[in-house]
Amino acid sequence: DVLINGATLCDERNINDTINTNLTGMMNTCATVLPYMDKAQLGKGGLIVNVTSVVGLDPSPVFCAYSASKFGVIGFTRSLADPLYYTQNGVAVMAVCCGPTKMFVDRELTAFLSYGQPFVDRLRTAPCQSATICAKNIVKAIECAENGRIWIADKGGLELVKLHW
Repeated sequence: DVLINGATLCDERNINDTINTNLTGMMNTCATVLPYMDKAQLGKGGLIVNVTSVVGLDPSPVFCAYSASKFGVIGFTRSLADPLYYTQNGVAVMAVCCGPTKMFVDRELTAFLSYGQPFVDRLRTAPCQSATICAKNIVKAIECAENGRIWIADKGGLELVKLHW
């Protein structure tokens, strides 16, 4: 079984919705499906893929709430992927951190503080990957699935994050 958590919201004016969509919703979904995947309970093991953002690895000064929620996804993913759980439940957990896509930057985006709005407005003309290319790289990461891995899907490429801790 595979669960792909891919919901995302970047609404700096609505911190609660941003956190609830990006972090709390993902955590609740994992908690709901884990008993059905857990080899010690009802399942046969499986894979959970948390789709997050590169701003969960490197903070964004203009999307503070969004960035914080995506850092939380990385922390939760790494915690749930710990051998303490994986060796018993057989559920591998990984994350793919996507860089900006044209679909993302074409939305109406607002900086957390007004000082950052000129930067946000310039994002519309910055080079971005297509959502299709990003999705293909997510599939590649899934094909290389290994518990605890964190990938970056950005600028049309896929790169494994080297964790130092």
